[in-house]
Amino acid sequence: MIMKICPECCVEKTLEEFNKHRGRADGVQRICRLCCINYRNRNRNKINSQVRKNRNNNREKTNEINRVYYAQNRIEIRA
Repeated sequence: MIMKICPECCVEKTLEEFNKHRGRADGVQRICRLCCINYRNRNRNKINSQVRKNRNNNREKTNEINRVYYAQNRIEIRA
């Protein structure tokens, strides 16, 4: 079984304890799932404000993407 060390908690864990990331050479994220959850909980307000800011800055683009998706998938959405 392949093991990897999480740099956040400094614990050696199996690859199943890491989220997938296709862009990385080993196919998993740098930090383990538990550390990801802890990071999100510690920085919830910061992350949420960034999401709101990006959503407001790109509102027209997002609305157009949603309109196109709805038009192409109307039958499945209404089912």
